[in-house]
Amino acid sequence: MSSPGPDRAAPDRSRMPTANPDHGEPPVPDVGGPRRDGRRPTAFTPPSLACDAHCHVFGPAALFPFSPTRTYTPPDSTIDDFERLQSRLGLSRAVFVQASCHGADNRAMLDALARGGGRYAGVAMIDESFTGDDLAELHAAGVRGIRFNFVAHLGGAPDLDRFWRLVGPIEQLGWHVDLHFDAKDLPACTGLLDAMPVPYIIDHMGRVPAAGGVGQEPFRLLLARLGADERCWVKISCAERLTADKAACRHDGACRRDAACRRDGACRHDGACRQDAACRHDVVPYHDVVPFARALVDVAADRLLWGTDWPHPNLAVMPDEADLVDLLADFVPDRGTRTMILVDNPTRLYDFSA
Repeated sequence: MSSPGPDRAAPDRSRMPTANPDHGEPPVPDVGGPRRDGRRPTAFTPPSLACDAHCHVFGPAALFPFSPTRTYTPPDSTIDDFERLQSRLGLSRAVFVQASCHGADNRAMLDALARGGGRYAGVAMIDESFTGDDLAELHAAGVRGIRFNFVAHLGGAPDLDRFWRLVGPIEQLGWHVDLHFDAKDLPACTGLLDAMPVPYIIDHMGRVPAAGGVGQEPFRLLLARLGADERCWVKISCAERLTADKAACRHDGACRRDAACRRDGACRHDGACRQDAACRHDVVPYHDVVPFARALVDVAADRLLWGTDWPHPNLAVMPDEADLVDLLADFVPDRGTRTMILVDNPTRLYDFSA
């Protein structure tokens, strides 16, 4: 949905510091980082050009310092770390979404975009200091949207007058707005969404808790809006946050899975699969989120995106991202529809050049 613009260019590195300008020690993380021992997906082979449409890069803090007003401090999770993840999962494209810990300083994200050679796109956070030239520079680097956090633990809803002042200038660029809501806030945001002048994406299925079931009011509103408003897109992501079973099937170094282990009733554990109490192969991880994703697919599969949310900021129990890829086979059993969500839909929004 992006209008034609200048060819993507690397960000202006003269504006990027070569070291933390505070010249101090890197900040001490107060939240956990992603797992480093993940497996490869087994449920299906992602198609060529498959996209992780919601991920982040953090730091390195010594080069790209965090915002002084952040509400959490993550460990460094860099573009090098992310590209190792992409290789393990069999994905090739990505959309880096600016996280609140970096605020409106998008340099870490822009640095990641420059590494992609057209395979990566970005969603920025901006403030009122950004000029038209600044937005044009972001567009050239591969940015195609701006993000707003409404969730309480990340600072709560923005000032709405300021919100509209920031949204206005992006319309001519063909960008979209990325919205991070708490489920309880969705009913109150009807007027804001109705007035949106550009396409908008609701992150993580509106963060509806799986324990509330598909009949809960926020999810019913989300389904209705997706069906009625062609500007509305939804990410079928963050099952690891929405699930009621936060400890579901945590495979660790003691669990050696092979082709004989299928995580269902037909699973015959042999000497290659050494189970412990934390590993339940008969339970698909995050299975209670499947009905939510399938309901969204039934309404408008052509306006859904999927992502890992790597490196999973503020999450107490880190997932194996391969479980999230495998879960997509349960979310979307039809291979053609999965390809639409992984390839065709992000291509429409982000016009990747490679």
